[in-house]
Amino acid sequence: MNDLFLTILILSIICSIIIVFVAVLDKLFHKSYSRQWKYIIWAIISLRLIIPIKIDIIDIPAPINLNQLITNAESEDHDISHSANTLAINDNMDFNSDSMPVDTSFIDRTEIETMRPAGNPGRQNTISNLKSVSHPVPVQSVMGTISIIWIIGAIAFLIYHVLAYTHYKRNLFRWSNIIENQDILEQFHQLQSELNIKRNIRILTSSQLSTPILIGFLKPCIILPIENFTKEQYQFILKHELIHYKHQDLLYKIILLIANALHWFNPLIHYMVYLANIDMELYCDETLIAREDRTYRENYSMTLLKIMTSSMKNHSVLLSTNFSSKKEHVKKRFHQIMNAKPTKKGICFVAVMICLIVLMGNVFSWFGQEKVSKAGITDKPGNVVSTNTNSDQRQVINSNIADNTVSQWEDTQHILVLGIDANDTETKARADSILIVSVNPETKKISLISLLRDMYLELPNGEKDKLSSIYQIGGAELMKKTIESNFDLTIHNTVTVNMKAFEKIIDSIGGVEVELSGKEAEYLNKTNYISNKKYRTVVAGKQMLNGNQALGYVRVRKVPTLQGEREDVGRTARLRSVLMTVIKECSNQDIMELTKLLKDVLPYVITDLSAEQFLSYLKVVLENEFQTDTFVIPVEGSYTQDVKDGMSVLEPDLKANIEVLKQAFNK
Repeated sequence: MNDLFLTILILSIICSIIIVFVAVLDKLFHKSYSRQWKYIIWAIISLRLIIPIKIDIIDIPAPINLNQLITNAESEDHDISHSANTLAINDNMDFNSDSMPVDTSFIDRTEIETMRPAGNPGRQNTISNLKSVSHPVPVQSVMGTISIIWIIGAIAFLIYHVLAYTHYKRNLFRWSNIIENQDILEQFHQLQSELNIKRNIRILTSSQLSTPILIGFLKPCIILPIENFTKEQYQFILKHELIHYKHQDLLYKIILLIANALHWFNPLIHYMVYLANIDMELYCDETLIAREDRTYRENYSMTLLKIMTSSMKNHSVLLSTNFSSKKEHVKKRFHQIMNAKPTKKGICFVAVMICLIVLMGNVFSWFGQEKVSKAGITDKPGNVVSTNTNSDQRQVINSNIADNTVSQWEDTQHILVLGIDANDTETKARADSILIVSVNPETKKISLISLLRDMYLELPNGEKDKLSSIYQIGGAELMKKTIESNFDLTIHNTVTVNMKAFEKIIDSIGGVEVELSGKEAEYLNKTNYISNKKYRTVVAGKQMLNGNQALGYVRVRKVPTLQGEREDVGRTARLRSVLMTVIKECSNQDIMELTKLLKDVLPYVITDLSAEQFLSYLKVVLENEFQTDTFVIPVEGSYTQDVKDGMSVLEPDLKANIEVLKQAFNK
């Protein structure tokens, strides 16, 4: 709904500019041109207002971003156009649901004091001295609220006018009678024949009317007031209403009503509808008096004057036509009738307006993409990636991104990946899995380094805590700074992933092959590590695990692996093994297949990677044969077990582990 409202808003802005332009042109040239050109232009603008589609005539290149690529991939399989989803890029995440929030705004990175429950004085001092990044401003929810208000307003607008019309029509027909005067009927049929109208149109009289009207889109009917008119006046009245029918003015009014309803928030659209109704009457007058002499025009004017002055009420119902008009327009109407002369049809104006509507739509659409792109594609963490799609950009992405970015990789790139348990809540969220993904384009090697959660590390302010608890204190940013300072390592980017994404990735590649021991299989089937009970059917030996089963498998720490690894070491070994399989399977897919997967995964991911950085990593890894290795930090024999503040911790030999990392990264 947000995308629809934004499209409506852009259309409203475009058409508002054109409405002002048309009004100015009319002021300058109304004496030289027929009312027909404005009548047609209002119809075209109204139709454009109610058809929220992009019309591309000029191929204006739009900014490249990740969401464009995702939607392009999706469009290939389904042959339908989808609005690109938005990706929020920030260092904090919301754990109140199973998925992370997606935000479409610039994100304020206001520093706030991080709060944490009391209980440990040492930790409390740490907390009081640390600051973390605030949560993103919920602009997406604000946009959703505005969209809901818009749709409620549109529906209310339509309901009001439809109910008013229904009530008016019911009362009108309740007090109406069929005209039996043969002279009037004969006149009416003669005029129908003259105007080549073959449809049967009823003609009635009603005591509830003071002005003639044409009403009823499906069953048109002309209703006359109970008034003594001369034969000539009946001629004018009936011909006037039949011309309205000939011009399809009831349909015209329906189009105006829908456009007005969809754009009820825009006063210029209301103004356009107001002008369109005036021009509809002027065009009807113009058609009726065409090629008639001055006497005929005078008599027609007197008929209009009689009807207007005798009107007890000035009925104005959107889905009907009538003679009534406001006083300020009577003079203008009479002036046009009495000073009628041959005028140009304004075909040139109509053609120019059509081109203007199309081209402005094209330019504004591009402008919107450009603005959003500038807001989204950025190297600064916390900003947004969001724009619409353009299927022609695939070649641009495929040919340019890697070439433009690989040269910037002078050193190995280190990405901190934090896996957050989907069942955690915001107040107790801990980093369930901690990985450093190292990508070296020179040696074509990807290293997956698991960091044990129980490591007892020094924070930037001098306090110490378990690595898994640091995320609670300061989120991904504090995790990054702590790891950098302890291991003499530069982390270039962070990625925080809700473990729900892990399930989706594995299901998308058809599962992963895992070899289970008998104890592992028994443990998984008896516990709730596999959250879906119907999948607790694993057996000993090699087998394919789906996403839910694999997620349960990598969480196990109480049972040793087949290689005998226990506790957190065994847990991280399982995770690395599964990730190796996932990377291998993903490397066999092309970039378009992967982007379809990314579309499902992105709502669970928060990162400070820009879209261009992300695409460059993806592109380079897929187009080159990278070798993958894994290891764990701290390495075996480089740590001691201890108890700190009542917690079982690992105190690593930082010097030894830094040396291991340097060797692994070929430094």
